Amino acid sequence: MMQASLAEAEADGAKVTGGKWVSVSGCEAAFYAQPALVEMPRQTEMVKRETFAPVLYAMKYRDLGEALHLHNDMPQGLASTLTPIKATAVNATPKYLRIV
Repeated sequence: MMQASLAEAEADGAKVTGGKWVSVSGCEAAFYAQPALVEMPRQTEMVKRETFAPVLYAMKYRDLGEALHLHNDMPQGLASTLTPIKATAVNATPKYLRIV
């Protein structure tokens, strides 16, 4: 599922860093993957799906309004976060966040 999600992200124009399978000596039957950072050019339906893998999707936004729209467009309440350059930008925004 993780590899398919990363391939879909790349097809959507994302830059993917990491996410490769890792073999661990003595644990050949196990499946391990490097965490992946996926820089998305925009929000897509794939980003909104739970991957259940070590994947962080990152998107740039123009202003706080767009960031809140992207955040509130997620069906899973804990699946997204806002990380602005200046922390003061989100201090007054909790009343605009949709709680699910």
